[in-house]
Amino acid sequence: MHNKKIFITLLLSGILYASENGVWISDRQKFRNGFENLQLLVEENKFILSKLSFNEERKWEEIRMLGVVSKNEKGEVNLHPEMCSVYSTKTLGARWILIQGFDCDHYEIQVTKNGQGIQISPSIGIENTTLLNESKSPNKNKFQARVISIENETIHAWSLKMRYVKKNAIATINGKKITIIETVDSTGTFVSKEPVKMGDWISIESRESSIFD
Repeated sequence: MHNKKIFITLLLSGILYASENGVWISDRQKFRNGFENLQLLVEENKFILSKLSFNEERKWEEIRMLGVVSKNEKGEVNLHPEMCSVYSTKTLGARWILIQGFDCDHYEIQVTKNGQGIQISPSIGIENTTLLNESKSPNKNKFQARVISIENETIHAWSLKMRYVKKNAIATINGKKITIIETVDSTGTFVSKEPVKMGDWISIESRESSIFD
C-alpha cells in the first residue's frame, strides 16, 4: 500500500458513534486469479479495518489497520489508524506470519451514514465494495464468522473476533452444531456434515473477551 492519505466513506444503515460496537463484512469479491473480503470491527473507541485476500501466487494475505475512533464538533466520525501490518499464510489453519509493517498514523478515515451498508471509497480493496453489519445476538458471548473456504467436510471461516474462541466453545451453522478443529488468529477450521456454501455464517459462542486486550 502506498503512503498516501486515505479518505474512506462508510455508508451505514444507522449512526456509527465512537462508542458503538459492531462488525461489518463484505461478500466475496472476485478479481483475476483470486478474491477478497473486507471487514471492519469497532469496540468502544477502537477499530480494526482488514482485507483478507487469496490469489494463486501469494496464497492467503491479510492487511490490518488498527486505530482509534473519534467524533468531532460537527458530528463527523473519523477513524485514525495507528498501526498497519500485512500477514500471510500458504494454508488456512496454519499460523499467520507477519511479513510487513508500515506507517499509517498520517491516514485519516472519515465515516458518514447513509443507506444499508458500508462502502469504502477509495477502497483498500476492490472499489465500490459494500460491507453489511453481521447478525447481532443478545448473547454477548456469541459472534458470527464468514465461510471463506470449503474442502469436502472441512470448512474455514474468517472473523476478527476468532481469537475470542476458548476451550469448550460451541459452533453452529443453520442452528446445527459443528466441530471446531482449531482457530488461528482471525481464521478457524471446522468440520460440518451439514450443507455449507461460501459466504454462509457460522455462529460461535465462547467466553467473552476483548480483541484489544
